[in-house]
Amino acid sequence: MNEILAVTFPIYAIIGIGFFCTSIGVFAKTDLGVLSKFIQNVAMPAAMFFGVSQRPLGETLRYDYLAILAIAGLLTMSATYLWFTLFPQGPARRALAAMGSCCPNSIFVGYPVLLFAFPAFATQALTMNLLIENALLVPLSLAMLDMARPEQSSGFWRSFGTALWNTAKRPMIVALMLGFAVAIFGLQLPVALSRTTELLGSATASIALFFMGGSLAGIKLSGNLSMAIRVTIAKLFLHPGFAVLLITIAAAIGFDMPPAVMAALILSCSMPMFLIFAVFAQEYGHEGAASVALLVATGGAFITLNTLLIVLI
Repeated sequence: MNEILAVTFPIYAIIGIGFFCTSIGVFAKTDLGVLSKFIQNVAMPAAMFFGVSQRPLGETLRYDYLAILAIAGLLTMSATYLWFTLFPQGPARRALAAMGSCCPNSIFVGYPVLLFAFPAFATQALTMNLLIENALLVPLSLAMLDMARPEQSSGFWRSFGTALWNTAKRPMIVALMLGFAVAIFGLQLPVALSRTTELLGSATASIALFFMGGSLAGIKLSGNLSMAIRVTIAKLFLHPGFAVLLITIAAAIGFDMPPAVMAALILSCSMPMFLIFAVFAQEYGHEGAASVALLVATGGAFITLNTLLIVLI
């Protein structure tokens, strides 16, 4: 148990420090915006580029991992959407619930957790996580949200294509593509450039966790509590549950995944929902429920992640 806490305690301690510093005014919300820009536009792209470019492409992408991750996300999204149809919910609320259930916080929580637990595999796992999220789950969720406003909708496939194009222009995705190009052509980076990207990437984990804590400060515990709890259950239990089921089926039909790869996949699905979930919800008047879900899921993940680490490590 001490070994598990040695992994998770520093993560939540840094989140707590960020929460405390923002709550007492040492950092303002505008300061956090600067940290977020640095993480998403500089540090994380550098980490992704360095991690992908330093190994052959065949060693970076595991197609069994990608397939299970994609199917688990789609199953979770579908099951959550159907679950919410059992309640008197509008289409926007169902679409938001589906998004919150299958889009994990891979950058600000997932990567630091994997970096502590599986340092040799963390960047590789993050690469594959971001590919599935940005190429499939996030665009699909945004298309569903767009369809929830039929008077403004441009059609499902057009909405999906627009969301996919917008995510493809993000610095992290551009860095991934450049890293893949370097790996495919077998280019050797100059030592100075390699060390620069490595140094920038090494700053990612602690700053991301601090930002995560600061972002949770000031969240008002008001909104649709029932919706928030159901979304949290779907994210922390249903999503990893589907991953475990699919891994079990894959093993039964002869696909062999190393224990560390299986553990990283399950943990990746066990992360709380991504931060901009509340931003998307604000456009539909459900930011209260989304913020509560984000806070509850992040806090609840301390218990679920510790439990999973005990079982998996």
